[in-house]
Amino acid sequence: MTVTDVLEDTHRALMIACDTLENQAAEIRDLYNRLEEEANRLAQELADMRLIVAQRDNLWDTLEEVLDRCKDQYDVDDGDDGRPLPNEYMRIGNIIEDALGMSGRYK
Repeated sequence: MTVTDVLEDTHRALMIACDTLENQAAEIRDLYNRLEEEANRLAQELADMRLIVAQRDNLWDTLEEVLDRCKDQYDVDDGDDGRPLPNEYMRIGNIIEDALGMSGRYK
């Protein structure tokens, strides 16, 4: 085997190695792009969830305000059989208390 043969074999081996490295680099770039897309999707999902939580908290605050106003109007009405029944404000207040209780915000 001549020096030229050795150089040609080395050149071929280096070319194969370069092709392999280029293919691996392309795979890594593709994986990186997919990971970046997934990270962006998750970041958007997190932002959406934070918005939902903020809206939920605003809803609970509003319900608590309505509940306070209803409590000021709590009374009973006479039922058909003469027994007292909660008035409309009390019924609405009870519904709100149940909803707030299920949320863990009101006990």
